Amino acid sequence: MEINKKLFRKAQENISNRELLDIAKKSSSKFTGIVSNNGNIKDIRRTRKFIVPSSLYGMRYKESSSTIWDLREQGMDLFITDKYGILKNDINTQDSLSKIKKAKEKSQKVIYFFGGSTMMSQGSRLPYFSIASLVEKLLNIKSGDSYACINFGIGGTCCQEAINLLINRSLKMAKPDLVIFYDGWNCSTYLTLRSQLLIIAEKYNLDLPFAIGETIRQLEHNITLDKVFNYSYCLSRLLKMSIGEMAGLLSIKESKLEVYLGRIQERFFSLRTHKEVEKLTQLITEEEIIMRSIVEGVSDYISIHQYAKAITNSLNIKFMTFLQPLTFWGSKKLSRNEIKWNKSGYSSGNTMIYKSFKEELLSTIMNKNIVEDFIDLTSVFNDYEDELYIDTGHINRLGNLIISERISSEILKRI
Repeated sequence: MEINKKLFRKAQENISNRELLDIAKKSSSKFTGIVSNNGNIKDIRRTRKFIVPSSLYGMRYKESSSTIWDLREQGMDLFITDKYGILKNDINTQDSLSKIKKAKEKSQKVIYFFGGSTMMSQGSRLPYFSIASLVEKLLNIKSGDSYACINFGIGGTCCQEAINLLINRSLKMAKPDLVIFYDGWNCSTYLTLRSQLLIIAEKYNLDLPFAIGETIRQLEHNITLDKVFNYSYCLSRLLKMSIGEMAGLLSIKESKLEVYLGRIQERFFSLRTHKEVEKLTQLITEEEIIMRSIVEGVSDYISIHQYAKAITNSLNIKFMTFLQPLTFWGSKKLSRNEIKWNKSGYSSGNTMIYKSFKEELLSTIMNKNIVEDFIDLTSVFNDYEDELYIDTGHINRLGNLIISERISSEILKRI
């Protein structure tokens, strides 16, 4: 697969964290600070200034905001939203609705992208190198026409939240020509875990605030809502917040001490609801439950994508699904770091779940002959020896470019 030379050179350019910070502060959006995801209450509040909890979508982004995530050794990432809380493809591009209206006035194609943090493009450093942004650039170059690619990706979500977003928000904004779901990683995690939790809830007679159709993000919100009148829970949370406030007073904003104290609090006095979910997952030990959850998770995955296709096709909108690459999927020659992350399951967890999920998914898709709109990208890196991953699933700028080359080519075959 040939890679655009100009974009390849730009993807290789060095971007320092200082340059990224300067760009963030100069943008027209409100800069909310650097997020380290360390558990410190100051860091949690900075996160909440950009990402807002949502019972329906799991999370959503604040309008006209920018943030820097400092989560990996490879460097920080800058994200910017427009006045509708949708990710921008570049620092100073117009808001999404104006972009869509302009495209429609000129009879140009509009494409909606959905996915988790990989579509959000953690590892891209700048919005310019997000998958949606690069696909837009490549489509314009390859076709000679102009396309408008809108990035509805939201970190920490899967296809369940994507279809909710598609139905309840995206299609109400405007009707696109094509809808793309780029996923698989979070779906393997959340859909199987949902099944496991529902199984053990029945087995152990657990009163979980969890229902079919919800995923882990909704469960986390439900746990908090369910215990809002529980005195011991509220007092415990108040104590943890008080400890967090005192720790915050001892540390300078965005300092190494803040990160260190945050990690201590995360371990002993965590304020995150996912700690409650982690306690529940310790009950999931039987292989029979895990294997059953994989089959059910794959069934849910296929159903959700079939529903999305039926909805979009009924509106004369094309639909495509791309199964994303992971270090566990495909036959890429992994770098030393990639081997290390692959073995440890860094940012993923149980590697067996992912391998079994893909095997079951591809087997089911072939048996049911539902391959027309499903493109498997898990082997897209097989011919590359470059280090493309920054953990087991997030990829760097060059990785995004390789993915975008393939996606743009597939789009042009169908649109």
